[in-house]
Amino acid sequence: MATYTEKLEHTIEIVPPFQTIRCKQDILVLRDGEEIGRSTKWIVREPDGGSYPDDPEELKTAVAAFHTQAVIDAWSAAQGPAPDGQIPSP
Repeated sequence: MATYTEKLEHTIEIVPPFQTIRCKQDILVLRDGEEIGRSTKWIVREPDGGSYPDDPEELKTAVAAFHTQAVIDAWSAAQGPAPDGQIPSP
C-alpha cells in the first residue's frame, strides 16, 4: 500500500530598501518518497511591527533579524499619510 506524506520547503528573500521579507513556501506531496505534486504559497512581511504567530519558524527568525526598530521606523516614515478620504493601496 502506498504511503502519502507532505513536506514543506522554504526559500527566503530579503528585498531592499526596507528589508521586505518574501518567503516562498513549497508544499510537496510525496508517494513512497517520490514527489507527485507541489503547490506554492508566498508570504510577504513588511517591517510594520506586526506579529504573525502562524508563520514558519524560518520566517520568524528572519523577521527578528532584519526588522530592527530602526528599519521599522524608516519604513513607517516612508509611508506618509494617506490623502483624506482615500483608502491607501496595499
